[in-house]
Amino acid sequence: MNRNQFLRFLRNHPGWENMTRRGSSGISVCYGNVHFFIFRDEASHYLRAVPQDSTTLAVVRVFNNLMNSCRRELVEELDHWNMVRLMRDDNEGDR
Repeated sequence: MNRNQFLRFLRNHPGWENMTRRGSSGISVCYGNVHFFIFRDEASHYLRAVPQDSTTLAVVRVFNNLMNSCRRELVEELDHWNMVRLMRDDNEGDR
């Protein structure tokens, strides 16, 4: 999977829109049978469980490399949606 495919994979996740547009704190993503949590704050990500075998470690390495390759773009996108939500919430009182 290359960088663009990975971004499409994340953005097509059922919880991505909820995280970006409605403000949930993060999503759980299954990649290569390994569960990762991706949080809205600076697009940080964490493992659900400690890897126990070499196959899982290889999946974690690939996922980490993909996240690192597109982290700046994800952070910018998440920051954009944070501002949109803040402006929308602020403007709701003006109606």
